[in-house]
Amino acid sequence: MIWLIYFAAAFGLAYILGHAKISFGLRVLLGGIPGTPGRGLDGSTTPAVPEIRPLIPVVGPFLAELLECLACSGFWIGVASSFWLPMVLGSNPVAWSVIMGCATSGMNYTISGIVYKSKGGNDD
Repeated sequence: MIWLIYFAAAFGLAYILGHAKISFGLRVLLGGIPGTPGRGLDGSTTPAVPEIRPLIPVVGPFLAELLECLACSGFWIGVASSFWLPMVLGSNPVAWSVIMGCATSGMNYTISGIVYKSKGGNDD
């Protein structure tokens, strides 16, 4: 039962970080938004969405993409939470953290595939 609760909580955390509206500001702050041109009333080209530059120019967009990938953020959630979960396989804490990272990443990928398939969306 603890594993079901853990994987559900890990997916929920990854969803909140990468897809929920509540963290959209953080993702925009990290990754920025490219400006898109729009049309004014007189036919002139005006920026409909102004460009927002990333807070950290090189690393920020990478971190934003990492947060938006449910499997990628699941790996790091698994690594971080492995120290508080019961060690089932082996006795090496480093190997256990990699195992939990991979397992959490795989479960997040599986759950997101089920969720997006049922909504009819394309994950690509």
